[in-house]
Amino acid sequence: MATPSPSEKPDTTESLYDSWALEQTPEALGRVVRSMDDTINYKLVSMGVSDNPQMRSQARLFAADAVSKFDPASGVKLRTWTQSQLQSMQRFKRENQGPVKVPDRAAIDAWAIERSRRELFDEMDGREPDVKQIADRSGLSVKRIANVNSITRPVAATAQMYEEGQSTPDYMGEALEYVYSESDPIDRKIIDYTTGYGGTPMLSKKDTALKLGISPAQVTRRSERIGIKLQEMDQQIESTFS
Repeated sequence: MATPSPSEKPDTTESLYDSWALEQTPEALGRVVRSMDDTINYKLVSMGVSDNPQMRSQARLFAADAVSKFDPASGVKLRTWTQSQLQSMQRFKRENQGPVKVPDRAAIDAWAIERSRRELFDEMDGREPDVKQIADRSGLSVKRIANVNSITRPVAATAQMYEEGQSTPDYMGEALEYVYSESDPIDRKIIDYTTGYGGTPMLSKKDTALKLGISPAQVTRRSERIGIKLQEMDQQIESTFS
């Protein structure tokens, strides 16, 4: 059977939105936004900025905000609503220049953190919430919030560190966090047992294979694939400050 063209493929956006409305998690929100990548890409192409990582990340943030404000009872389709909200990208384009490469997952999480901070700020009569309160509200861990903040912090902070003669920052910890969050359960266990991630006791390749019920060769292949993902993510994060 022939593969359907993009226009013929079933649109899962509405069902993903329904799931997000129930879950209210950053992961569910990310799935809704990714389902509208064609809509986002159309807007970026029309603006002539489809190859600009900063504009793409910002467009996804606008889309995430549109999803959170969407009223299903309005009679307007979510995609149509989101497309209208993306008009704000024109203003953002005028006011901002230069690419800032932030991983998509970090962009979504940063949006959730900021949204939670604003909500708590209003609820607490103008008092800034602490990180634990933001974690409880956003559904992200305190460690995750720290990692996202380190990725999205101003470039000037890193530049200042270089000027002060300190060592080059190591982003492998943040890279491992992102790769771990996107890995399947077996790869997560391999990361646990080979790196001691999260305080897990480290095991040999043979013991890891026995523990997981797979062959040592499979552990090797998966480990190599994980290593490639780590290097790519590390380079992507480092490029944020280059």
